[in-house]
Parts: sequence; structure tokens; C-alpha cells
Amino acid sequence: MGSGGSAAIGLSTAYPVLRGSSEVSYEFVLELENRVDSETLFDLLAQGPEGWEVNFKPMYEPRLISSFQLKARETRKLAVEVRPPPGTNAGEYPVRVRIGSGPAFAEAALTVVITGTYDLSVDTAS
Repeated sequence: MGSGGSAAIGLSTAYPVLRGSSEVSYEFVLELENRVDSETLFDLLAQGPEGWEVNFKPMYEPRLISSFQLKARETRKLAVEVRPPPGTNAGEYPVRVRIGSGPAFAEAALTVVITGTYDLSVDTAS
């Protein structure tokens, strides 16, 4: 689901829309493909709504990254972790991702749908 870019970079995701409460973080999985015949360093950029935290991570690793290196013709997955601020109102929130190397780039449009903020309070009868 790349929505723009060049033929040198492939970018896709199986699940571009995730939904749930404002109390959790969301993890999108992107597949990045280096379509050129040389090892390439890609810069990772994301823009979410104001106050939201958006980070890139290698799959199955806790570290946060801002660039990603791929060998020639290699494909690898990476995670985009999106965390809304507590108490975010219900609605659809866009997150734009841009991955590039020099003039070559690929973009993806992701969406988090906040269904509400849930709270449970329990009191005794007396």
C-alpha cells in the first residue's frame, strides 16, 4: 500500500488501518523492499497528529531507529509504533510514513481509529 514514491523502493502493509481505545499503542508492520542493485541506507520519517508519539522499530526488537540499511534486492519488515495521548477523543487519525534514500522515496498512509476511552470504576454498596 505505498501511496507514492519511486520504483527503487517498495513499501507495503497488510493492515493500514488499526482501531481501538486511546489507552493502547498501535503497531503497524511495513515491508520495505530495496529494488536497486546496491546496499542502501534508508531514512525513516513519520508524521502523526500533534501530541502523538510515532517511532520506528526493527521487527521483534525494542530499540527505536531513524534509519534502516538493506542489501541489494533485499526485503525486510519493520514496525511503526504509534501511541496516542491518554484521553484522545474518538475519531480517525492519519499517520504519514516516508522512507527514502537520496531522491528515491516511498510513502504510506496509515490510520488509527480511536473508538473511545474506557474506564471502569467499582464501588461497594456500603
